[in-house]
Amino acid sequence: MVAWKKIALWAYSVGLPFNAVRDENFQGMIDAIGDYGKGMPAPSYHNIRVTLLKDILEDTKTFVDSLRPEWEKFGCSIMSDFWTDGKGRSLINFLVNCPSGTIFLKSIDASEHVKDAQLIVKMINEVIEEVGEENIVQFITDNGSNFKAAGRLLEEQHPKLFWTPCAAHCVNLMIGDIGDKIPKIKNALIDARAVV
Repeated sequence: MVAWKKIALWAYSVGLPFNAVRDENFQGMIDAIGDYGKGMPAPSYHNIRVTLLKDILEDTKTFVDSLRPEWEKFGCSIMSDFWTDGKGRSLINFLVNCPSGTIFLKSIDASEHVKDAQLIVKMINEVIEEVGEENIVQFITDNGSNFKAAGRLLEEQHPKLFWTPCAAHCVNLMIGDIGDKIPKIKNALIDARAVV
């Protein structure tokens, strides 16, 4: 099929990851192009970078706002995910989990603050204010000493909220600790990481 070849050529030339075609929006895009018919103009650089981005951001905000009543009714958890990007920046993603699922709320460049528990508390407090303290049951962070200290401070500031260490991070730390003490397990972990 000629159209498939054109899509593949474009994907290869821009370095699009192959798994991008598994995204649920991919088929929707193809359907919309088909519905338009022959001669559909491509969006311009400005459209993609400015106009359409603003539209999609507004749609996303509307979707997030549609979940707020559920946060009020059932409560929610704030989850933070600390990671380092390819440029060496320390980023913290904030997500909100409720019975309808988990949504991404925002990402903060914490490169200057990641080791300072007080500044982490300040960032999490901004998220608590944005979501509404009365809607939050717990906040979940990794188990780094800076996040543990921040968790204790947040529990003091917000007595009705609970700080919960991330279970996956706990398991990862335990396996790493076991691997450091037992050479066979350490080698298995090294092999497993190489496979992943």
